[in-house]
Amino acid sequence: MPDRLPELFAELRQADVPVPPPGRVAARGRQLRRRARLQVSALAVAVIAGTALVAQFVSAHGGGRGPIQPNPGPRPTSPSPARTTPAARAVLPPPGNGLLILGLNAHGQFVMTRAGSGGQPVPVPGLAPVAGFRPNIATDPSGGWVVTYAVNPNAPYGSQTPGLAMVTTNGHAVDFGPVFTGKAVTSVAVSPDGKRVAAALIPASGSASAGSGNATIEVLPTPGHHGTSRTWTIPPPSNLADNLSWAPDGRHLTYAVGVQTGGGIDGYPVTLDTAAPGSVAPGQSGWPLVGKGASTAAGRAGCPPDVAAWLGGTGQFAALEECDNSQTEVLQRASASDGTTAGPAVTIPGAQPGCGGGGALAPAPAGNPVLITYCGVVYLDDHGRITGLPGGLTAAAPAGG
Repeated sequence: MPDRLPELFAELRQADVPVPPPGRVAARGRQLRRRARLQVSALAVAVIAGTALVAQFVSAHGGGRGPIQPNPGPRPTSPSPARTTPAARAVLPPPGNGLLILGLNAHGQFVMTRAGSGGQPVPVPGLAPVAGFRPNIATDPSGGWVVTYAVNPNAPYGSQTPGLAMVTTNGHAVDFGPVFTGKAVTSVAVSPDGKRVAAALIPASGSASAGSGNATIEVLPTPGHHGTSRTWTIPPPSNLADNLSWAPDGRHLTYAVGVQTGGGIDGYPVTLDTAAPGSVAPGQSGWPLVGKGASTAAGRAGCPPDVAAWLGGTGQFAALEECDNSQTEVLQRASASDGTTAGPAVTIPGAQPGCGGGGALAPAPAGNPVLITYCGVVYLDDHGRITGLPGGLTAAAPAGG
């Protein structure tokens, strides 16, 4: 075809129409062909780049459940690494060398702070507590914390659904395990090796089984670990389990079992062997029942336990006790099996018995210091020296790891 161009143009010149030189037409054709090739190449590059971005996004998010996103749908979670701003990453964890703490402030926000810090606690973005229920913040000995959070934070107060999330020290949260629809989580504890978490559950008020269903304890694997989930039922007349705490052997799980009252649980410590067969949890405590003005086998007058926990890997067990005769709240080392004292009691200054606000003991993995939550106030016990924890926290637990 190119060899016939001069002949064709000679014929056109014989017609009464303006005809450009054949060289100019050939050059124009080559220019159009080059432009078309460039456009196709640019489109191919754009497609390849877009495919790479999609692959990178899927890889970062694991292709499924993982980092908690800011309310993307039914399971809101904290921002993923790709969505967290550099400024937000820089402040979590807060700078300093003090004990790192995750807590809940008076405004219902998860925050991080450090013991001894004079600065304000730093909010953890995207993670909402379950409104209308006591928060659960459990130290993960392998690092960070496990918390209960609101799967549907926009639901009405008191009707939000709880889920479990693992929170790292840099503020990232990953949800795992089941969604506890129609239930309330009364307590959470992570095993000493960080591979399992125990959750105590009761039917939530307003649910179909409220007031009639049994309390249960569930043990399930944490993210990145495998294992069989198990459930134990709390036998009646008890209708509540609370204050879950793993013994250092990682096999025995201690908790308070009893009856729900307006001021919290009216119950005493019980221990479950999680390796034993069966699906019914023990419901009878070996601690002597202590009423007002009564005495325990160890000689403590009128000091029933409010909350109790194993103190990390020390092998010691402690109870926060309400001593009615002296109108004091004390921290007492004691036997987990029968309540026998194992050292002097330490008075919690300013804590008045009978406030009805419940409490929690949250030791560091090494067993000291211990965060004591009582009636919405958090105290720090450092080898028997009790101080108030600043920042206006209403619940807190130290970081693991």
